[in-house]
Formats: sequence, structure tokens, C-alpha cells
Amino acid sequence: MAFLPAVTNLGDTAFLAPFVLALAAGLAGSGSRREATVLILAFAATGLSVLVLKLALLGCLLAGPSGGLDIRSPSGHAAMATVTFALAAALALRRTCGWRRLFLACAACGLIALVAASRVVLHEHTRNEVVAGLLVGGANAAVALRFLRDAPRPPLRAYVLPVLAGVAVLTYGLHLPAEGLIRRIAGLISSGLGTCR
Repeated sequence: MAFLPAVTNLGDTAFLAPFVLALAAGLAGSGSRREATVLILAFAATGLSVLVLKLALLGCLLAGPSGGLDIRSPSGHAAMATVTFALAAALALRRTCGWRRLFLACAACGLIALVAASRVVLHEHTRNEVVAGLLVGGANAAVALRFLRDAPRPPLRAYVLPVLAGVAVLTYGLHLPAEGLIRRIAGLISSGLGTCR
């Protein structure tokens, strides 16, 4: 169980945002601005979706605890890990063939599953909150993939993978203390509107 905090860190936005920006810069530098733009927009849309859902649920703007599903705070770690790892794998799959495709797909699914499971085991979220996060991240990844269907796929420049590895090493373990801030904002919303009773 000691490895679970290490696993859950892979879903923190403080770790994933620099990774996404570095990957987008590498894509753009390799001549694929469309892939870079779609990646950033999907990441931002996922973060915004999670923020809006958290504020709406914690601020009691949606009826009850989401219809008896016990969802008060959808897992941002699960959502952001899903959109990031799914799209990173999809972008790599567009440039590989053979056994590497299966390996990349399994690795992405494994990372997403580990981050999601760690949130439940560490008692940070309920199962339903993690599933909600997976659905938000998965939906944004699916929309992004539709925009990438006919996008050109030039080979990545040689520097991209070492830069990504360096960014991952430098940012791993960083933590964005967003949950507390979101809860305070939701509290202000609910007290101002009188929505939580």
C-alpha cells in the first residue's frame, strides 16, 4: 500500500499540466499544430468540466447528492489522468505499428486504472466519484480523437521523448492544492445562494 501515494501522484494536475504542455510543444515543433491544439483544448476542457461539476455538487446547485449516487466531488485525478494518458497513447499509436500498439494501449489503460483505484483505496473519493471522473476524462478524450481522425501525423522530432521524460522527472510529486480551494468557493456559493440545507 505504500506505493499508492506514488501512483496517485501520476494523476495530479501539477504533474500532468507540464507534461501536456511539453508534449504539445513537441507536437507543434514536429509540424503537428492541430494535434497540439486538440491536446491542450481537451486537457483544459476536462479540467473545466471537473471544476464546474465539483462546484455544482459541493455548492448544492444540483439536486441532492447527484440522485443518490453519492457523488459530491468527481475525481479530478481520474479525469485528468484519463484524458492525458488516453490522448498521449492515441497520439503515439498514430505513429507506431505492430506489438508497440498493444503495449502502448495496455500501458495507458493500466496507468489510468491504477490512478483511479488509488483514489478509492486512499479514501480520497468514492467509487462513483472515480467513475464520474473517468467518464469526464473519457468523454473529452473521445471528442478530441474525433478531431484528430484525419489530422496529419508527422514523425516526432528526436528531442521530444527525452524532454517529456525530463519534465516528468522534474514535476513528479508536485501537488496542486485545488480541492481545498474548490471546497471554499463552493461553500461561498452555497452560503450566498442558500442552496445547501
